Amino acid sequence: MGRFSQCCFAAALALISFGGIGLGIGMAGSLAVEGIARQPEAAGLISEFMLNYVLIPQLSLAFVLTVISLLMLHNKRKHMHCD
Repeated sequence: MGRFSQCCFAAALALISFGGIGLGIGMAGSLAVEGIARQPEAAGLISEFMLNYVLIPQLSLAFVLTVISLLMLHNKRKHMHCD
């Protein structure tokens, strides 16, 4: 396997992690809705918890993984002189 193929494979693995991020946000969201349905008076606390401890960290992780993947592809392409 060539160096460019290895780099593309590593970038693809980083991008596959978006599936895990989506799964985590989906599960947390469904359980938050279930918790609000069981205790409507706790809706504010549950929503605040979801925002602060689930959505913001997950979305920042997605952004970091995107940047890492793009940097890996860009650096490898620059070193191979592919234009």
